[in-house]
Amino acid sequence: MSRAPSLRIWIAGARPRTLPAAVVPVAVGAAVAVDDSGWSSVSWAGVVLALVVSLLLQVGVNYANDYSDGVRGTDDVRVGPLRLVASGSATPQQVRAAALTSLLLASVAGCALAAMTSWWLIAVGVAAVLAAWGYTGGPRPYGYIGLGEVFVFVFFGLVATAGTTVRGAIDPLAAISDLCRRHGVWLHVDGAIGAVFGLSQSHSQLVPDLDRADSLTVNPQKLLGITKTSSLLLLKRPELLAACFGTGLPYMEPSWADAPDSTTKDNRRTPSRMRSG
Repeated sequence: MSRAPSLRIWIAGARPRTLPAAVVPVAVGAAVAVDDSGWSSVSWAGVVLALVVSLLLQVGVNYANDYSDGVRGTDDVRVGPLRLVASGSATPQQVRAAALTSLLLASVAGCALAAMTSWWLIAVGVAAVLAAWGYTGGPRPYGYIGLGEVFVFVFFGLVATAGTTVRGAIDPLAAISDLCRRHGVWLHVDGAIGAVFGLSQSHSQLVPDLDRADSLTVNPQKLLGITKTSSLLLLKRPELLAACFGTGLPYMEPSWADAPDSTTKDNRRTPSRMRSG
């Protein structure tokens, strides 16, 4: 029976110098998620899970690369970080098991993240795991045909950054709505992309509690990916808009200048602007 490699060997085989490539996109994504209210707008549970997924995928692809190149003999004359299989520090079976374990743990963390946001993330996770193994593994490794950097950009650039931002910028609308009701504050939700799903009965569960907002802006063109601007302002009770936001200055509000004061009364005050996507 082969002797198990030491922890130091496993750490070296994980190639720690490559880990910033997994940390930086998540950090950038979290920073982009910050709005006018500061870092309190970020869902740190989501950011931590995104970081765990990113790190485990990076470690997993490093072990998978070590295994696949090692059994092919590609690493026999390669310089650089320690190659576990090529150097004999670990058997191919041990390195393969380490790669699969890392990818499995990344999948578990990814499922937890999907449960907090959208189950569509599972499809993204499956693609990431397949890409991690297919880099230098499988019958047609894409790393050997010059596509390695393309996949790195897609999964550690676009997916890791944008995925963290989207996860970090969704507010708990139910709790915020309760707070606004307690203090008589108008709740406005900047729906951006996510609110479009709230208009569909079959997809409204993806963006729950939108109906608790007093007003909602929707930008359909963002989801469609077109340049034609299409912005909608939806109001739960339109008659309250002038009462809550009117200044009484006719030159600023000509459409409200002639509205009788007795038509609407409400005690809501400063608007609270939140995001749903």
